[in-house]
Amino acid sequence: MQAFWTANYPKEFPRQLKIRCTVQHVLDVFEKHASVPLKPAFSNMGRSLTYSELNRKAGAFAHFAKRLEMKKGDRIALQMPNLLQFPIAMYGASKLD
Repeated sequence: MQAFWTANYPKEFPRQLKIRCTVQHVLDVFEKHASVPLKPAFSNMGRSLTYSELNRKAGAFAHFAKRLEMKKGDRIALQMPNLLQFPIAMYGASKLD
């Protein structure tokens, strides 16, 4: 079954892509690249966030969440604009134990 939007694709564009991905989880990408702490992890509105900064700020978010008695397994809804605060909160939430 093809999705209806593929009718608008150019003829030379494949309807299905074969993607070989070795990443199982978005956190795997973070762990892989965090070994280069000064490498930019995210950029937005003229500001970049390095992996080192992301790790530190995500840890601060996790600490804040723990003070609110949140723990691993709790559900957290992140509803915010696509800004640098989003990956900080997302990775911070993953650091809860």
